[in-house]
Amino acid sequence: MFGKIKDWRRVATRYDRSPTVFLSAIMLAATVIFWLCVLSLKSFEVSIEAPAYCVLPKSHHLADQSSISMAQIADEPMVVLNRPVAAAYYRGLFATQSKAFSIAALANSTEMVRSLVSAGHGCAILNMQPLTQQSYEGGSLVGLPISDPLPPLTLAIAYDKSRPRRLVQHFVDACHKHFSDAGSERCIVDEDTA
Repeated sequence: MFGKIKDWRRVATRYDRSPTVFLSAIMLAATVIFWLCVLSLKSFEVSIEAPAYCVLPKSHHLADQSSISMAQIADEPMVVLNRPVAAAYYRGLFATQSKAFSIAALANSTEMVRSLVSAGHGCAILNMQPLTQQSYEGGSLVGLPISDPLPPLTLAIAYDKSRPRRLVQHFVDACHKHFSDAGSERCIVDEDTA
């Protein structure tokens, strides 16, 4: 994708002298190129469907349960992952509930979410779980499956299957191998793995 940005004359010649306008042009070009590539592929392979789960500090009074409901989560302050795709997904989860959620903090990385939760600032809803139950902050965490039926996040790979490059095919094969070798059970929390 980045090699194609230079094809955009305005970006290639740095016609705009303002750094802000220049970066905006690069972002716009990258976005258009990305969507043109994705729309031209028209196919993707699902690697994993990750159900939502609740992250709590190990010392939390709900941490000993086998699962948790969205109603119970709504009673707790929330630490929300504020990334472009994830934020819309989590807003959609909250919108389906009748009770309003109290957002204590917004974080731009999964580890920041986990650190804020382990420090006692609230609980969080995530989809992919790291291999460790300890946050960077040093506190212990618990991942509980959510008993309500919620849509999962889908991790998929989109590429041109008609003529994949060797490096792309190697990456796709490595992803499939990872998730087929019991990788998905290591990365998600659901009723079966809890």
